[in-house]
Amino acid sequence: MMVDGDRRSVKLDSCARYIVAGTDWMKYGDEPTKEAPVDYVEGIGGFLLNVVGISRFQLTSVFDKVVAVDGCIVDGCTGDFLLGVDLMQKHGATMDFERNEIRYKEDSRAVVIPFRTSGVTNNARMAAVRMVC
Repeated sequence: MMVDGDRRSVKLDSCARYIVAGTDWMKYGDEPTKEAPVDYVEGIGGFLLNVVGISRFQLTSVFDKVVAVDGCIVDGCTGDFLLGVDLMQKHGATMDFERNEIRYKEDSRAVVIPFRTSGVTNNARMAAVRMVC
């Protein structure tokens, strides 16, 4: 995704309830507010990470479609940005793993966000997913 003219890697996390951004992302979003839906998020290994606030980000896809998202700024993470299921629920989006894209409609227009998966084997219980927007 492009953010303020910079190409940034964004991860798609179908198990994350909220959009989560590390503190390095604060320079790309609005000033964080204190209106976060939660005080903490659980990181890998069960560690609780403090939610600093919510920032709005303007992400631009490879198709020049701007996707505005509100993400929880998480202290203890730096460069990560996870798109969670809240984005998909808000827009009624579907994840299509055959086409490797998320699709939804906005103002009677189709929005398509392509993604890549890697490290998948036949017996895999986890797959790394990377947005290629």
